[in-house]
Amino acid sequence: MITTKAQEIKALETIKEILDNLGENSYITTAFDGCIEIAEENIEYDFAGSMKEMYENAVIDSQNLQQTNAEQSEEIKRLKNEIHSLENRLDKELEWKPYTESNNVSQEEYEHLAKDSTSRFLSEEEAKDLLYDWFGFAKEKVKIINSVNVYEINRHGYLRKVGTIERKPVYNATDWNYIRFNCGYGAYELWNGNIGLFSD
Repeated sequence: MITTKAQEIKALETIKEILDNLGENSYITTAFDGCIEIAEENIEYDFAGSMKEMYENAVIDSQNLQQTNAEQSEEIKRLKNEIHSLENRLDKELEWKPYTESNNVSQEEYEHLAKDSTSRFLSEEEAKDLLYDWFGFAKEKVKIINSVNVYEINRHGYLRKVGTIERKPVYNATDWNYIRFNCGYGAYELWNGNIGLFSD
């Protein structure tokens, strides 16, 4: 039996009336949520849509999206591995090696001082007091620096930063001590009672 649009519209009105009478908290009304609108569009535009079809399409879209995301993640992982491999090959080609300025205190020298049983670390205030008493640096202009950058140099002479190391102020004696600090536009190191410019 083929129904006309007029018959379908009348049947839909009857269904809507039944659902209205059941109330919005009805199990049946809840199950029909969204279906009336789809039915109205089917009648008006000669569609054949359904809530079931929409649900199934949504499930398929979700599955396709998950698959696409998984494929993209694998591709990103592969590219990262390839980049890492190329970086390692480039590093070997450029022959990177540790770099220290000859006019700076080496980490070995600093650690020898810091690890001595008679040495002690200075607070920032103590370090500023020492710099003022010995050399006249204004305390309010001094900034104590507790670390130094670590660099590597390649065979072309280019530098790259690879990390930082701790360099707290240390005191053992008037001729065995270390403080790194900035004052104004200058960067300095106190080493064994002598002040030198710091290259960073």
